[in-house]
Amino acid sequence: MLVLLLRVLRRFHSQGVWMWRRSAKLHNALFPYWYSLAFECRSHGIPLLRHHIIEFPGDATAIGRDYQFTIGPSLLSSPVIVPGQKSKSVYLPNDHSGTTKWLQLLPGATYDEETGMYRMNASLVHHGGEEAQLNDLRLEDSPLFLRSGSIVPLMDPRIDTLNAALNSSVVSFSELSHRRFGWSFLDDLGGASADLFDGSRVSVSCASGSCTATASYPSALAAQCAGQKPQWILQIPLHSAPTSVVVDGAPSAAAASWREA
Repeated sequence: MLVLLLRVLRRFHSQGVWMWRRSAKLHNALFPYWYSLAFECRSHGIPLLRHHIIEFPGDATAIGRDYQFTIGPSLLSSPVIVPGQKSKSVYLPNDHSGTTKWLQLLPGATYDEETGMYRMNASLVHHGGEEAQLNDLRLEDSPLFLRSGSIVPLMDPRIDTLNAALNSSVVSFSELSHRRFGWSFLDDLGGASADLFDGSRVSVSCASGSCTATASYPSALAAQCAGQKPQWILQIPLHSAPTSVVVDGAPSAAAASWREA
């Protein structure tokens, strides 16, 4: 009996560590977004976690929904709160333009166990004003959606800590602060953008097979990024590979890689 109990405990411990690492990697990667929202909160008093009345004051259905909210302007969260719940319906708000779309990040994104990176599934697109029905939810699933027109800045998934690392095997933020990742979901006009806490801005515009990415930084930022100019690596869901890519005004043949969703 004792041996059986130990085996059961070991199995649940292993599953718990796996789910904790997966969630911790996501929370850690979102640091630039969290920090940018904190700066906005300090400057304008807008909370990080927002009731739908803040972002979608004209959508009465959204305002009336419980247990779902936005994280800043770009992410919508609808956590599972009922033990054992395997399915749920999430209402996706529409803004005043009536053209809002949402990309389902979780569940749906592919999680890389080795690196901790989440790769978006470009096929999971929903229209604002509609219900997203989620089935076969697992214990580790916490529904998360990305709003069209948004870029959510992320840290390099290899970063283990924001503090100085005491162990050489631990990757600290200072080592890779110049490498910036992002989830991007274009609006109906083919654009998306984000402003960060450090004064930098990144934007993307795609039309007629061509994608243009532009990033601007405060003059002092390069010195803070280990003396290197920040590099952006963006995930952009597209229906087909772009025929040309322009980065900061210069054509680039090696700036983009194409993978089927």
